Amino acid sequence: MNTNAEHINIFIAYSRKDEEYLKRLHISLKLLQRRYDNLNIWYDGEIHAGDDWDKAIKDHLKKADIVLLLLSIDALSSDYFYEEEVRAARARHEAEKTIVIPVILRPCPWQGDFGDLQALPKDGKPLTKWQDIDEA
Repeated sequence: MNTNAEHINIFIAYSRKDEEYLKRLHISLKLLQRRYDNLNIWYDGEIHAGDDWDKAIKDHLKKADIVLLLLSIDALSSDYFYEEEVRAARARHEAEKTIVIPVILRPCPWQGDFGDLQALPKDGKPLTKWQDIDEA
């Protein structure tokens, strides 16, 4: 990954069923955006009416320096999430064009496909298993 980039682009992939967790994460990332004005955070909620959503997602994924994969049973069961977003992110990761970070939201069998990547929260403990989600 090019760390001398003018902007650092973060792409968030998730299942719509995990939107409440996305919102909380986005609030936390806003603190980083205030500190680092070159940080761009993008998820499909940024798609405007009339945009080609598939093209918008793929275009932003291609520009991502960091990809956060919000993992849950719903995300892993989603064909689009898994076949399009995860595959593209992993290919870019293997080509050293992006960093992929699994973020474990809810208990799910993530280790088989993502066990080679350092996950968040600490030790890959699902967010929902923490007493204080903000601490996670």
